[in-house]
Amino acid sequence: MTTKITAHAGADGKSPENTLAAIRQSAAAGAERIELDVQESEDGHLILHHFYELGHTDNGSGLIFEHSCSDLRGLDAGTWFSPRFAGEGMPTLAEALDVLGTNTEYELDLKGLSSEFVPAVLRLVDARGLLGQTEFTSFFHFVLADVKRLEPAAVIGIFADTLIEPWMPERLAWKIVRGNAALGGVAVVHHSPVRLTPDYVRVLQDDGFRVHAANCNTESDLEKAFALGVDQLSTDHLELALTLRTQAARAVAIGSQTGMPTPKHTTADSSRSAPGAR
Repeated sequence: MTTKITAHAGADGKSPENTLAAIRQSAAAGAERIELDVQESEDGHLILHHFYELGHTDNGSGLIFEHSCSDLRGLDAGTWFSPRFAGEGMPTLAEALDVLGTNTEYELDLKGLSSEFVPAVLRLVDARGLLGQTEFTSFFHFVLADVKRLEPAAVIGIFADTLIEPWMPERLAWKIVRGNAALGGVAVVHHSPVRLTPDYVRVLQDDGFRVHAANCNTESDLEKAFALGVDQLSTDHLELALTLRTQAARAVAIGSQTGMPTPKHTTADSSRSAPGAR
């Protein structure tokens, strides 16, 4: 099994997140999946932006849902990253999906909260024939419940770290995550790499869930994810992830030829940050 690599926020580490430039470059570089943050403007349009507050990755201010789509599209979403991306705009979801169409897989992180938000997203995805290659995620479980209510065939993923408290023993944490995922019709369980162990990954996959290692932005986190055999991961450092995946596959191939076991990953030293990590 090959671990699929997701470009987090559509970025490849060389272009501003949640922009058309990032989507194009990430796909060209080799990402199999593109993650996009979907918000709702004041006038009900679907637009891409990670933060609820403007000003982090653009030259705006205030809350995104208090601005019209035309105002948001007039902002500069590129200069913060590099002057050569000056004037890069904030795209709509429709524009983003039309860049690659059916040539990639998508993870849409749903951040809108109106009653019209989920139906609008589903209509747009379905109209483009992309339902079968789109995963819907959200920090808000009622948003995911709305997705499944309106489209039972939709693939949803949960950010399972939010279900776990530091005081919980491992067996309780596993029970809570697996139980919630099963009850919610979840297909993909997302965890930070620190939460994942060989036994836990095996249990989740045996239950029929896909395992996603989230925010793998250090060399050690990426190496751990590949060694564990997770189904997919997300990263801001696409080039590093692709290189390490190739190295991991080569090590497995050599081990199978020689009969030598592939080295197991030990508890992570996450201090080895990827170049340019932020």
